[in-house]
Amino acid sequence: MKRRLVCTAFGLFMAFLAGCGMSKFEQTTLEFESNGEFVLHIVDEFDDSKYDYEELKALNEAEVNVYNSYGKGKATIEGSSFKDGIVRIDIRYDSDDAYYDINNVVLFYGGVEEARNAGYNLTGKVTGTGGEGVLEQNDWFDMTTQKIVVVSEDITVALPGKILYAGDGVTLTGAKDASVEGEGLHYIICE
Repeated sequence: MKRRLVCTAFGLFMAFLAGCGMSKFEQTTLEFESNGEFVLHIVDEFDDSKYDYEELKALNEAEVNVYNSYGKGKATIEGSSFKDGIVRIDIRYDSDDAYYDINNVVLFYGGVEEARNAGYNLTGKVTGTGGEGVLEQNDWFDMTTQKIVVVSEDITVALPGKILYAGDGVTLTGAKDASVEGEGLHYIICE
């Protein structure tokens, strides 16, 4: 949480410097890409009267540089903007390790075999989005081309393929989008 706030603070500072156009998302969203990377699009209210920008810049530059020098992955602030009291920050992560290290929440994105090798087993009720019923553990093991998302935070997700199965706490908001809420691990399976 602390690291997420630090990165957010750095992004907020960059928002005032950059002022560039940002993502299409209207709420904080974790967007998964087909290449295995993902971008956290932070959308939040911000009171610019509470922060000294030079101190904020120094603190956050140091935090990002420290993480990128020792971390298992890399995080890059791709852009930010501030308008009408709303800050938008896009942070690209090249791995779920980077996301965990910075945000301290579980995140996995990959194939079924990779998920099993990483120690994830299908838990809870995971239901087909097209009326297929509940996914059983043995059916999950047979999947070879689908991607698995495991996340442990309340967030909106945008996936590169159609969502095929959604676990407990996952509410579809579109064919490729979902809202995740509640404690524990949440599973989403997509094309």
